[in-house]
Amino acid sequence: MNEKKTLTRIDFEYEKVLVERNKLQAELDRLTKKETQDKHKLDTLKNRYKEEKRRSRNHRLIERGAILESLIPDAESYTNEQIKRIIKIAFGNLPADYRAYTSPKVCMIILEKVVLQGKHFCFPWDKGALHTSGASIKALVAVRNL
Repeated sequence: MNEKKTLTRIDFEYEKVLVERNKLQAELDRLTKKETQDKHKLDTLKNRYKEEKRRSRNHRLIERGAILESLIPDAESYTNEQIKRIIKIAFGNLPADYRAYTSPKVCMIILEKVVLQGKHFCFPWDKGALHTSGASIKALVAVRNL
């Protein structure tokens, strides 16, 4: 009879441990699922942030391109290299020897000559560039003294 009580007690404890194990396994499964969901949510938020940054940058670039085209008459007829040169002139991104040419008044005169009058203008610092005339450079030097 003692053996039967012992076996019954062992069976009861075994069932109790199994129930506890099943509860713990269910909790582990729930937490694993929640962790996976949270990881996916974090990845989604990161991707949304990257996408928003990309959209914001694209919007800014398009707006600034539109502003540039509104200020330069017939801008679509210029190559990217010509537009880049115009911007460099306007913002004074020049070699140190030519920094004197970057006053607003000089920039406006140069931009008028290059853009508004549609004349070709090559600067002495443009290596390999063909100068349309020595008069262009003389005019630039004369403008420097304004």
